[in-house]
Amino acid sequence: MKYCENCGSPLEDNAKFCEECGARQEKVESGEQKKLNKKEKRKDKKWMFSMLSIGVLFIICVIGFTTSFFNKNQNKENLLAQENSQLQTEETSQEELKDKTTEKVTEGKNEKTITEEDSEKTSDKKSSKSESNTMETEDSYEDNEEKNKENDDAEEKVVAESAKTYYNYLQQLENKEAELEEQAMDTQSMNKAASETFQMWDNELNALYQKLKATLPQQEFEQLRQKQRDWIAYKENEVEKVRQEWLGGTGEYSATVSTEAGITKKRVYELAKQLYGSSQSSIDTIISVIEGTYWEGDKSPTGALYYIKITNRTSEGFDFEIFGRDSMEEEFSTVFRHHTAVYTSSNTATYYGQSYTLNFHWEKQGYLSVEGFSERIPSSNILYNSDYLGVS
Repeated sequence: MKYCENCGSPLEDNAKFCEECGARQEKVESGEQKKLNKKEKRKDKKWMFSMLSIGVLFIICVIGFTTSFFNKNQNKENLLAQENSQLQTEETSQEELKDKTTEKVTEGKNEKTITEEDSEKTSDKKSSKSESNTMETEDSYEDNEEKNKENDDAEEKVVAESAKTYYNYLQQLENKEAELEEQAMDTQSMNKAASETFQMWDNELNALYQKLKATLPQQEFEQLRQKQRDWIAYKENEVEKVRQEWLGGTGEYSATVSTEAGITKKRVYELAKQLYGSSQSSIDTIISVIEGTYWEGDKSPTGALYYIKITNRTSEGFDFEIFGRDSMEEEFSTVFRHHTAVYTSSNTATYYGQSYTLNFHWEKQGYLSVEGFSERIPSSNILYNSDYLGVS
């Protein structure tokens, strides 16, 4: 049902005029009719969109197929053109080669006679030139030998200067250590001096290790690495021995750190020798230090009041301990704990300690004198190695 647009009276769905007011009626759709029309329009739009999409896809496929077909034909044509070009090039090259060969054969026949006539002259010239070259080669070889010798001498000089410079630097470190020990007057300053001394030698050891790492072949460096690990274990063991001796005492710290510093310094000299060679103090020609026990003066071991025990001898130094007693009735006891002395000249080794600096001197093998520990060993006294000299 619909209504008059003029007066609002109800009308039949197909009425063209209002029966009440006579007004002409426009075609008005009912609500249901509108819905149906909208659905139909939507269907029409979807159908149109689907058809349009299918058309576009079809066009794209046609274009793609056409392009692919054209490219294949074009590639075939290009390949055929290249093959034809190569064939033409090869044919041309073969013809040129035949022409050249023919010309060379002809020229060879014409020049053969001339070549035979000049061969004897050429042979004489070559022989003369060969002799001249031989003489020049001999002279050149001698010159090269001289230059190589000069270069070797120069390299040896540089190495020697580098070694000399480095060992002078180590001597400066030794002097610095001695200054620190002189300034140590009480427990606190002794601890500080020991710590700085150890740090100084430990830094130098690390620097030497890095230099060797950069210069040694890989296999030799691996051997050094293992030796270094063994040395660290040895050092820690020796330091622990000293710690147990001083356990709980006021001097425990300085004693253990000083021991560690001394062992580290000895290792510095060992690595320095590996890197630079022996020091300028002619360590290789030093009077051989004999390991063993050195007894007091001309007394027999049973009548001595002190003796020195030397162990762990290396090319850079040795370890030592000093034992003593006040009377013949007493047993020997340790009066100077285990420490390390390093060679400082061709017949001298030195221990740089916090309270003492000991100098060991050899005039000949088996005999020893010590300076710096006069309360136990007068510097004028000579000690002897009973095992080496056969004294009992």
